[in-house]
Amino acid sequence: HFVDDSTVADKHIKIHSVNDDTIASFSNDFEYEFSSFKHNKSYITDKDKARSTFSKFYSKLNDLYNKHIITDKVFTSSRNKFDKPWISAGLAMACKTKNKLHNKWIKSRGSPSEVACMTEYKSYRSKLRNLIRISEINYYRSQFDHVRPAVMATLR
Repeated sequence: HFVDDSTVADKHIKIHSVNDDTIASFSNDFEYEFSSFKHNKSYITDKDKARSTFSKFYSKLNDLYNKHIITDKVFTSSRNKFDKPWISAGLAMACKTKNKLHNKWIKSRGSPSEVACMTEYKSYRSKLRNLIRISEINYYRSQFDHVRPAVMATLR
């Protein structure tokens, strides 16, 4: 079937990849970066020095974490792809409307409006199903009509 790639956007998702390899590489870089870091009492007593030292420490730690643990993965979602070319944009919108009517009917269960919501949903569903069937038949008919001359030529 035809797949419309223009409707899908790639998603970049950050994943925390914690395994033995990433922890080992993180630990090695951590030891290398902070091997020269020495505990000094003056940093504890002077608030400005303590803040700046902590900011530098946190910045380096965050950089190491992002370098070794965070990975950026690209996912291509097929959720919004149309693998049925006879489904037009209008029919897709009608399907969303049908889903909303279904949810409305489900939420109205046990209330006085349940019967009205059910009949509205079932009527809409029936009409939509017929439109989709007609659209599919027309699609395949046009596909067949397109190749009919070639088929006739090969049979001669």
